[in-house]
Amino acid sequence: MIAGIYARIFVVLELRPLRPLTGSLTYGDCDREKTARVREFASKYRADYKVEAGGGMVLLTGYRPTGELTAIMVYRFVCLPDTVDPRGPKGK
Repeated sequence: MIAGIYARIFVVLELRPLRPLTGSLTYGDCDREKTARVREFASKYRADYKVEAGGGMVLLTGYRPTGELTAIMVYRFVCLPDTVDPRGPKGK
């Protein structure tokens, strides 16, 4: 069974669908890749946002110099087996 990493991006008042990022042959490989992706993604945004990362999620919080909140974004990375379609069941 092939496992793949999917990302779901939550932006204030907007929910984007899951999209595949990569595939792995085992869940263990997928989990290691997910951890690496979270670490890489978090480091990419540290200069512009307050970043909290862990458990397959990255929380980005942005502030203006005045301290006013400007953005909250949550990125979730999850491993799913190839038998799961993250788009949900097909309609009949």
